[in-house]
Parts: sequence; structure tokens; C-alpha cells
Amino acid sequence: MTGQSLPGLAAKYKRCAVLILDSEEYPIASGVLAEVRTKRWCVITNKHVLSISRPVRLSLNFVAGARHCEAQILTWHRELDLVAITPVAPLPDIPLAAVVQRDEFSKGPEIKEGHRVFYWGYPLGLGQEEYDFPVLRRGVIAQVILNRDTFLLDGFASQGSSGSAVYSEHTGKFLGLISGYVQDFLSVSVDRQLEEATIGANSGLGEVIRASGVEEMLEAYVWKDFRERLAQASIRRKPIRKH
Repeated sequence: MTGQSLPGLAAKYKRCAVLILDSEEYPIASGVLAEVRTKRWCVITNKHVLSISRPVRLSLNFVAGARHCEAQILTWHRELDLVAITPVAPLPDIPLAAVVQRDEFSKGPEIKEGHRVFYWGYPLGLGQEEYDFPVLRRGVIAQVILNRDTFLLDGFASQGSSGSAVYSEHTGKFLGLISGYVQDFLSVSVDRQLEEATIGANSGLGEVIRASGVEEMLEAYVWKDFRERLAQASIRRKPIRKH
């Protein structure tokens, strides 16, 4: 237990939420600021967000206020619906308001049925006028299947919720990232003869990719980046042979 109340935990992570927009500044999804390694950060969201619009823009919460910037891909997960993106151009030397640290990623014990959670995001484009004000929602972990990279959340994931970070209401740990919802179907009458049509509907169950998948993606990038830097340093130090 952290000893913090929900309002305290919610306030801690509120400004880690990122609004993702298309090139015309229309809101399309959510994301979360996360630490890649010491003094380096990125925005985590879903790969399918980039299929909606490319390039995308970010609304980032700095201590001095929100700023918009164009984004580029840093890395992605080969199998899961995860991508890490960063600003294209260098940003002013202004501290970010908040970033989810790597030691705040859950190792798994909180992910069990009945565990209460909360999540920040920009569902239905809410917040597009007020970039510092994402929407807070609560839910309960509804289903956990062993050896699966996702779990189900009894909580609504609306359009724009993709990329919302989910946190434990008890420990404050980052549990994972919403990637979509389980679709339900409704039958509606279309004329007086009672003919029916089936339409898709939101079941109220959200799908969440575990934090371990995010960590796996970031670790793979850190090691790849380290090997590339090591190779470059080796090339620079290689002596030039004189003939």
C-alpha cells in the first residue's frame, strides 16, 4: 500500500497523460509520458494510432504549460500494439510536469481480478480545448488469463481512450496501457416490419496491455541503442593504418 488516497495518486499521474492529435490538430488518442532511461523519456501509445494518422502531434505538459510538437517513432513492439514516440525537434530546456518512472512499472502482483484501478486519458476528444485537463476514470480488473500479455478491465474505453495508462488504486503502480474495447452487438429495428439490423456497440470491457510489455519494448530499445553507441565508439577509436 502507498498510503495515498485516490485523489493523491490521481494528481500524481494526471500530467503524465498526453493528448495525441493528427496533423490538423484533431484529437485521436491518448498516451503516457514514461522514462526510457535516466534523463530520457518518450510517449507510449498504441501502434494502431499511427495507422489513423501519420504524422501525429503531441500535447505535452511542461511545468510552464502545455506545448504542441510533431512526433516521430522511437521504437515499437514487434508483437504487441505498442509504440514509443518522441518529438521530432529538440524541445526547450523546460522540465516536464511529470513522467512515469521505470520503478513505478508493476511487476505483476497487482494484476488480479477485483483489483481497483484508475486511468487518465482523452476519451471522445474531451480536453482538446483544455490540454492540461484529461479525464479520470475508474474500473476493476475483470479477467486475467495466465501467460497472456493483456487483461480485461471492467471500465469503459471510448474512442480516444487508446493509449490511456492504467494504474493501481492501491499501490499507485503503472499496470498497463488501454488498447481498445471488447465489442458487443445490438439488434435494432429498421422499419415497421420489424426487420432488424446488427450494429457494433461498446461492451464496457476494455483491453489492457500489461506494463511488462511496455518495459520489454523499452529494454530492447535501450540495449539496441547501447550496442549502436558502442559500435560507433569502436569505429572512432580504430587506428588508421599507414601504407
